[in-house]
Amino acid sequence: MAEGRTFGQRADQDDWPSRRRFPTFSSATHGGARLTQLSPETPRSRSVLIVDPSDESREVLRTVLERRGVSILEARRGAEGLKILQNQHPDVTVVDLEADQDGSGSLVIAYHNASASEETSLVMLGRVSAAPTSRDGSQVISKPYHYGPLIRTIEQLLERH
Repeated sequence: MAEGRTFGQRADQDDWPSRRRFPTFSSATHGGARLTQLSPETPRSRSVLIVDPSDESREVLRTVLERRGVSILEARRGAEGLKILQNQHPDVTVVDLEADQDGSGSLVIAYHNASASEETSLVMLGRVSAAPTSRDGSQVISKPYHYGPLIRTIEQLLERH
């Protein structure tokens, strides 16, 4: 065991407080009322929409991303996810193409169009046979996929926002 470490402490825990980003607040008094707001240097909350028919896949992604401070929106079906995308405007949308119930490929086109108009990055999981013209921020990840590279892709897209 390394010197200075307590039993059971991992090496990556040494700098834990310096890696966490806690919001900072500023206070002011205005007309007798105390106003508290986030300071300008505090980053806004990042959000990811996960559209996947698999409860397990949504749970794994939700758990990992929430631990990293990301707000999560979820949908089981493609049409439900499109409504959330248009109403909530997430930074990144992850769509498992198995959520396309009719298998026509219309889901791919609908998500491409909606994500372009909402300025959200799009990650499609599965095989896309006739994808619309690719644009910046759009990724296709073949199945089967590993969660590690998928999480890194999502984090890289979040950094762009």
